[in-house]
Amino acid sequence: MSGSKQKTSHESAPAHHYDWLIAPQMYFASALLLAEKICPHGGMFKNEWVENNICKELGFRSSNPNYEFIWPMVFNLKHGIELYLKALGNIDHGVYHGSHDLKELFELLKSNCGINTRVISQLYIDAWPIVERYYYGTYIPGQTRKDHPDKMNEVERFPEGLKGNTYKIENHYRWFKCDVISGIASDIRKLE
Repeated sequence: MSGSKQKTSHESAPAHHYDWLIAPQMYFASALLLAEKICPHGGMFKNEWVENNICKELGFRSSNPNYEFIWPMVFNLKHGIELYLKALGNIDHGVYHGSHDLKELFELLKSNCGINTRVISQLYIDAWPIVERYYYGTYIPGQTRKDHPDKMNEVERFPEGLKGNTYKIENHYRWFKCDVISGIASDIRKLE
């Protein structure tokens, strides 16, 4: 048949459980690529301000400073975590929960796990201390309080922050330096 598009096996195949693992990896990868572009030396110079301006390099008309990348970098990391938790629930017991609350998703996964109980229990032990930093915003230097979680997983989604009882991102132009970015990159690698 000339002129007709032939479907590939990927296009015609129904979604598989492993498809749920691809999306979170891509969110992690995009956050990690951004971190490595901003601090190409991996944070070797802890308080270094990186002179390269990514927006300018890309030819954008408005050359916003690199510290504005805190929003997409951490959002992609947290969204990757959310999708991984949902993927594990889908793989383990065939459903995922619609919640965006990382703590609730972890708790649901632990309490409802089926065939992978030991693996999920160990994952919680290993991963929760990292996830917790982004749930409560303690990845932000000087932020130590754990009473304002991001239950909707959206603090970094909106530049003005969320109204309500969540942590806030303030003065990021002061603390978004290579030591923080290096920490985020390290967390991404550990979680992945």
